[in-house]
Amino acid sequence: MTQAPVRPRVQVPDSAWERLTNLVNQHNDVEVTVEQVRDQYLSHLQALEEQPRLGVAVEKPKPRTLPDQRVHLGPWTLSIGIAEISVEVWFRPETPWSADLKVALSVIGYEVWDGTINLSEDGAYTTIHPNIGVAKADVTLGIFGSDYCFRVYGEACYFAFFGWECTGFDETVYCFG
Repeated sequence: MTQAPVRPRVQVPDSAWERLTNLVNQHNDVEVTVEQVRDQYLSHLQALEEQPRLGVAVEKPKPRTLPDQRVHLGPWTLSIGIAEISVEVWFRPETPWSADLKVALSVIGYEVWDGTINLSEDGAYTTIHPNIGVAKADVTLGIFGSDYCFRVYGEACYFAFFGWECTGFDETVYCFG
């Protein structure tokens, strides 16, 4: 019986750890060192290596109608390994419809990137490409179809012991119509 070749462990450059630490400190009310971030990251990776592959974990919230008739959904989260994408949506159902989204990327429990997106009938979806060195994603978020379904799809990756670990996803989170 032939053994599978041993994959060499890949080292994360010091500059990537420094960038991640700066983002953690910038987006969170903490003051952590490069060594603390590196140790926490490697600890999370080790825990992932020891458990069976779970793939994509999705947490879908229940929507609620606000007094101004907007529908609030979220935060909705998608977890892939050590990375998590969270999205909140405020949907205005009147004609023409519109939606405001708040999107965030977290790594090892720390938010490291965020942004806001406005969608409407004229621009019903957008694709974002957050990349923080040790985690990256290509994510399309949009309102699709006559039922105004909020859908998120793409690929998210994080840097693991032997290179990039990437997982695709395609989730219809909620239909507003």
